[in-house]
Amino acid sequence: MFYRIRSKSLAGAVFAAVLVSGVSPAWPGGDFNPPPPVEPEPPKEHKTFGLSGELTVEFQNDNNIDSDDPDAELSDFFNTTELAAELTINQFLSGHTSLTFEPVLDPDPGEDRFFEDEGLYAEELYAKVALGGGVSVIGGKFNPVFGKAWDVTPGVYGTDFAEDYEITEQLGFGVAVERETASLGTATITGSIYHADTSALSRSVFTDRGRTRVSDGGATNTEDLDSFSIAVDLEEIPSLGGASLNFGYRRHAQGKTEDDLDDENGYVAGIYGARQLNGVELQYVGEVVYLDGAEGSLDDLWYYTVGGAVVFGGKYNIAVAYTGRPRDVTGDSDFEDKQLQISAGVELRNGWALDGAYKYHVEENVDNHTIGFLLAKTFEFDTRNR
Repeated sequence: MFYRIRSKSLAGAVFAAVLVSGVSPAWPGGDFNPPPPVEPEPPKEHKTFGLSGELTVEFQNDNNIDSDDPDAELSDFFNTTELAAELTINQFLSGHTSLTFEPVLDPDPGEDRFFEDEGLYAEELYAKVALGGGVSVIGGKFNPVFGKAWDVTPGVYGTDFAEDYEITEQLGFGVAVERETASLGTATITGSIYHADTSALSRSVFTDRGRTRVSDGGATNTEDLDSFSIAVDLEEIPSLGGASLNFGYRRHAQGKTEDDLDDENGYVAGIYGARQLNGVELQYVGEVVYLDGAEGSLDDLWYYTVGGAVVFGGKYNIAVAYTGRPRDVTGDSDFEDKQLQISAGVELRNGWALDGAYKYHVEENVDNHTIGFLLAKTFEFDTRNR
């Protein structure tokens, strides 16, 4: 909500104070020295019409140096560039897009890759209407809210497993209600209804990843608005030292192929935040996810993510993160994937950051050891009228 407050004149304010106090004002030459006039603050202006957002550029090299599967041993050098932009029309209406340029195909088994198979696609493209009172609605292609670990876990590889349950590239509608509270910080409740994007927007250019079709199967791939999610986010809770909590539920409708066996029901609970101690920032995250009927199968899948980072000297960081991913497989042997990553980095000149990392990861009972580095920078822009 936006308000404009008009100040009363100083003379009127003095006269009112005199009437209340019962004190007679002294005229020039007397004992009363009126205070200097106070200039009223200019009214806050809406930022209207213009383009704003950020562009993140990353160069990364992953080297699987030792694996139980020889075909997994390879070097992958690639670029990821993400543009998140908002076109503000007025204080009520805006358009949003997220464009991603990254490898859109898997590398060939045992073959090194150097800036190959890169494609550009629209991850999000939607309109947003702010209704006032902290209420907003969106419609189009977007990423429904479910969990935070896929975004906030520290380290070069900290988010790798958690990204599996991030909900992306869905067509539908969403509504959010945001409130500032004294006890719970910023509270946001989000609800979304959607299905997988099977439009032409599911393709990519430069390297074509192909169009998603219902015949590809998978949860939410129904072309009906029969999947939904509900999320509650409590940010910077004062009683928890500024920690943030997130909770969520999702129901993903069974796909329409013979390999799609059930609806998926997902649950998430997490905590994350940062504390300052003697000039050192301590970051932390913990999140648990349970997927019943994971990905439209009959399996049960869990994710346990914990991570922490220390930022010191104004530019150095050390991060450790672990994710367990046990899967109860119906009709076959169970397995427990897991990943431990350790990384360290430094902020360079001109906003670039360089991190090196090692990860030990077990996937479907195959042990892997990977080392890599990440060079990244984020550029921000804002052309809106102020």
